[in-house]
Amino acid sequence: MTFRIACFLLISLLFLTSCHVGQEKPLRLEKTGFGEIPGWDGGNKNSLAAFVEVCAHLPALTDGKEIKPRFGRIEDWRRVCEIAAKTRTSDENAKIFFAQNFTPFTVTADGDPYGLFTGYYLPEIKASRTTHGRFIYPLYRLPEENDRNFTRAEIDGGALSGKGLELVYADDPVALFFLHLQGSGVIRLNTGEKILVGFAGKNNQPYHAIGLDLLASGKIERPVTAQKIKQWLYAHPGNQKEIMEKNTSYIFFREIPDGRPRGASGAAITPGYSLAVDSRAMPYFVPVWVDTGNFRRVMIAEDTGSGITGAVRGDIYFGSGATAEKLAGEMQSRGRYYVLLPVYNPSK
Repeated sequence: MTFRIACFLLISLLFLTSCHVGQEKPLRLEKTGFGEIPGWDGGNKNSLAAFVEVCAHLPALTDGKEIKPRFGRIEDWRRVCEIAAKTRTSDENAKIFFAQNFTPFTVTADGDPYGLFTGYYLPEIKASRTTHGRFIYPLYRLPEENDRNFTRAEIDGGALSGKGLELVYADDPVALFFLHLQGSGVIRLNTGEKILVGFAGKNNQPYHAIGLDLLASGKIERPVTAQKIKQWLYAHPGNQKEIMEKNTSYIFFREIPDGRPRGASGAAITPGYSLAVDSRAMPYFVPVWVDTGNFRRVMIAEDTGSGITGAVRGDIYFGSGATAEKLAGEMQSRGRYYVLLPVYNPSK
């Protein structure tokens, strides 16, 4: 399971400029020094704890194998992971750990060090195990392959009804739609119980950004935000279904037993310290110094998503709840990052 491999990020929903697979500029690494990194603070205990967490999910490679070209050998990563596991978690120890065990590298895409940084969060919705009253909007489990060709409109129309796939029933179609966009979320049941659901798969239909439609038709104005889209949908209940069903893509879910949201790396993700990246360019578990000017810290690459494409591209996990939603919705910034690679890394 991945936390949000579906990950049709709000930034894709909203407006953008999506980078297309096959058109990304190549990633390049240039060795630098910590003193050359603007705002470098050495990292902190949360960065260290997130790195320790992701170390348990290192790929099973034999010694001598590189994680990815230029990103170091597996034995180098095992070594720093072993040191991290023995390091007492504190801000001071974290600073020493990162300084002694890593070398920073500037990341560029065909010479350009700047890219887009956005945010994502874990939404909460109200639901019931059974359908009654307002709880009529099903959250489906993954169906058999031959039932994955239906569009969102067909599924909303009952194409999967009666197959025993209903996980829970939500009371708000807009909130459910945004849960689909994030790929995972917290379900607050009417019994008082809270459960975590995560991405289990999707239908065989393309994603469409409804924010583009609302913008093009003059229904909302730039800057396009998730809050503006939600406000418009709630203000026009008679048009909600039509607009949302323009996005034919549909996400299926499963309940996460331990209640811990996890990234595509398999590791539990940490609010404010876990980063989604384009995994074709950047491997998971690599510490990354993110710098957008207003946001600077050591984060760990742990997740990915279909909306995250390009050598310099990051999506910051902000956690769950209203504050996280606000922070994620407002996080749209141009920035850069530096990767931290083991000091014995043979990168060139």
